[in-house]
Amino acid sequence: MVNRQILDQLSKTLSQLLPRAGELGEEGRNAVRQALQKGFAELNILTREDFEARDRALKRAEERVNELEQLVQELERLLKAPK
Repeated sequence: MVNRQILDQLSKTLSQLLPRAGELGEEGRNAVRQALQKGFAELNILTREDFEARDRALKRAEERVNELEQLVQELERLLKAPK
């Protein structure tokens, strides 16, 4: 989910840019905020925290894959070694 502060700032900025922003008031800002939330949800945007968590998980997975590849190579070498 996108940070609420970002949504509030975007809705405030958009409300100010509209020709009748003053007449929209809080109700208009809420409508803009809801539209932004729906749009961001459809875009499937990650927060910085989610991105960093997924990045750490990916790095751990890559390290594990490398470890397993080395293990497979060692096992293959042992299987090919003369008895």
